[in-house]
Parts: sequence; structure tokens; C-alpha cells
Amino acid sequence: MMAGATVDLQPQDTSQAALRFHSRLRTYPLAQEFTTDDIAQHETVIADPQTIRKYARDLANAGCLERVRDRRGNQPARYRLVDATAKPAGLPDADALPRDKDDASSPRRRVGQ
Repeated sequence: MMAGATVDLQPQDTSQAALRFHSRLRTYPLAQEFTTDDIAQHETVIADPQTIRKYARDLANAGCLERVRDRRGNQPARYRLVDATAKPAGLPDADALPRDKDDASSPRRRVGQ
């Protein structure tokens, strides 16, 4: 693998610990753009800065975080939370899935039909 190349991880490839970290991260009062140092000020479960950086990197690769700026020298990378309503990577649109003709949850089914 080339240096600097990122791997496109699917949500199922992201560790459960990183996903729990993401759930906590969404509750922190962070600025729109933040660093792992900013996260560490609020994080009460993980004390190791290297683990916080690893989880942030994993979440960025999975599409849960957006890496706004890569690390530069002693300046940490900057991240932004991705919209919670965005479709996770690797999942098809709901309209692309086949629907059962009698499926009551179908958005195309009208009341009284």
C-alpha cells in the first residue's frame, strides 16, 4: 500500500469500541472543526491520546468523520462530524431495494389500497 493512501472501510469494518467512541463524541460541545486534543478535553473513557487519534482516523476512514486538514508537523489533524442523517458508506438507497407488493411499510403504498 502506498504511503498516505487511505482504506475505504465499510461501517461493519469499524470496531465496536470506535463506534462507541463516536456515540460519545457526538455529545461533546465541540466547535464545527476540532482536533483530537479538543476531543481529549471531553473524553472520560479513553485517556490515551494515541487511541483517540486511532479511533478518529478509523471513523474518518469509515465516513463518520470528515478529515478537514491532515496533520502538519506538530499541528494535529482537524476533523468535522459528518451529518447524522447521511447514508453510511456501502449501503444502497432504500428506493433501490426490492419491495414486497404487500409490504405495509412501503412508501409507495397508499392508505386504502
